[in-house]
Amino acid sequence: MANFVFILCLAGPLSLLFCWSFKYLPQERWQILCAVPGIKRMDGNWQGVNLTYYGLLTANACVFAAMLLFVLLSSAGLLTPVIFFVTAMVFSICVPASRLIARWVEHKAFTSSVGGAFFVGLLLIPCLLLLVRHIVHPWTDMHLPVMTVLAAIGIAYAFGEGIGRLACISFGCCYGKPVAELTPFFQKIMRRFCFVYYGATKKISYADGLDGKRIVPVPAFTALICCLTGLVGIALFLNDRQAEAFLLTVLATQIWRVISEFLRADYRGSGTITKYQIMAAIGVIYAVGLTFVFEGAVATNCDIMRGLRALWHPAIIIFFQVLWLGIFLHFGKSKVTEAVLSFHVIKERI
Repeated sequence: MANFVFILCLAGPLSLLFCWSFKYLPQERWQILCAVPGIKRMDGNWQGVNLTYYGLLTANACVFAAMLLFVLLSSAGLLTPVIFFVTAMVFSICVPASRLIARWVEHKAFTSSVGGAFFVGLLLIPCLLLLVRHIVHPWTDMHLPVMTVLAAIGIAYAFGEGIGRLACISFGCCYGKPVAELTPFFQKIMRRFCFVYYGATKKISYADGLDGKRIVPVPAFTALICCLTGLVGIALFLNDRQAEAFLLTVLATQIWRVISEFLRADYRGSGTITKYQIMAAIGVIYAVGLTFVFEGAVATNCDIMRGLRALWHPAIIIFFQVLWLGIFLHFGKSKVTEAVLSFHVIKERI
C-alpha cells in the first residue's frame, strides 16, 4: 500500500505541473527569471546578467532526480555514505559530459546534451562501480548491488529527463518541426496539441525563426513518456524487480530518443541519422548486455518508508540545497542573452 501511495503522490503533482507548464512556458514571459546588474556602462545604464528559468527548472529536475535516487537506494538498504558516493560519481561524470558531447556533436561551446550525458554515464558508471567494489572489498563489507544501483540511476534519469524538458520549453530549445511540414493527417492531430513559442530571445526564434508558428511539442511528449516510464520503473524497483526496472527505463527513454530525433527541427549535427540516435541505439544494446551480466546483483525487501525516513536528515537536506544552487548557477546564467538595466527614483514617493 505504501508503494502505491508513494507513486500516486508523485504522479498527481507531476500531472498538475505538466498541465501548467505546457500552457505557459512557451510564452516570452517564462524565459528570463531575473537580470542582475554587473558593469556600469558609459551611458549610465548597467550591463545585466540574465538568470533564466532554464537554470531554475534544470536545477529542480536534477535535484528531484538526485533525491529520488537517494530514496530508492535507501529503501534497498544501502548505507548513506555509499549513496553519497554514487550520487557524486553520477554528477561528476554526467554534468561535464553534457557539455563535451554537445560541443563535439553540434560544434557549439554554450550548449549541453542530456542524451550525451546519459550515454557517457551508462558506459562508465557500471565499470566504475565494479572497480570501486573491488578496491574497497579488502577493507570493508560495503554493500553495493550493481543492478540495484543501475536501476535506481535509470529511474532517476527518466524523471530528470522528463522534468528537465520543461526547461527546454522555457528556453525554446529541443523544439519539434512545424506542424505545416507534416502530412495532412498528422497536421489535423497536432493542431490540438501543438506549441506556439513567443519571444525573440528564445532559441527557436533566433536559430530558425519559428516563433509564432505551430510546432510539434516534442519536449512535452518526452516529458510524459519519461515520467510515465519512471513511475512504472519505481513500481518494479520496489517489488524487487530491479533488472526489469533498469531495462525498461533505458529502452523506453532511448528508443523514444531515436524516434523523437526525426520529429525535431533544431540542429542535431549533420547527417540523416544523428550521433545522438547512434548513441541511444548503442545504449539500448549495452543495457541489455548489462542485465545479463548483473542480473543477480540486486537487493531485496525494498521498503519505501525506510527510504523516505533516511531523507529527513539535516546534512542530507543541506547537501541537496547546495547541489541545487550549484546546478542553478552552472546552467542558469545565460551565455547567449544579455540585458541593459537602468534605475531611477520615483519622485512622487519621496
